[in-house]
Amino acid sequence: MVMRSFIAIDINDRAIVDSIKKLQSDLESLNINLKMINPENIHITLQFLGDLINSEINILKRILSSVTFESFSCTLLKLGTFPNMNKISVIWIGIDSESSGKLLSLYDDIDKKIIDLNFQIKRNFFSPHVTIARLKDDKNKEKLQNYINENKGMNIGSQIIDNFKLKSSLLTSGGPIYEDISVYNVDLK
Repeated sequence: MVMRSFIAIDINDRAIVDSIKKLQSDLESLNINLKMINPENIHITLQFLGDLINSEINILKRILSSVTFESFSCTLLKLGTFPNMNKISVIWIGIDSESSGKLLSLYDDIDKKIIDLNFQIKRNFFSPHVTIARLKDDKNKEKLQNYINENKGMNIGSQIIDNFKLKSSLLTSGGPIYEDISVYNVDLK
């Protein structure tokens, strides 16, 4: 069986999720053609793995269990876009610089282990963020640009990061359905 898979950190602090819902509601009120990410699916992607078969999943589960890290507080702040403000496709919330450094270290540890396995996955530049919406077309883009410029310094809140997950993604017409395959908690030694 083939599973579309990725490694991520869930954003599940209730206050942060509520703030993201409010932010998404504000964006929707702009009457722009946006596809909102389900707030219950908000996460920081550490590595997109693509389609993997069961034997690859089992190898990954074993390798990922050897990753160690200490828990840390992660602050979600700044509103931004990919690829840039002139050609918006994704609206995201950024991560504070100290947490970004810790996430980058965790990403590097995971990536090295995946490279050692000779997995054939596409590697992208890692930029810690959480995607909250996707822009479907450029109609009324100026409203969105103005909103982002007016709110780019916002602070959404902080969450303790104490695990990461190997997840599967089933794409449906109603949006992706994510399921945890394995959870990897901080090293408590």
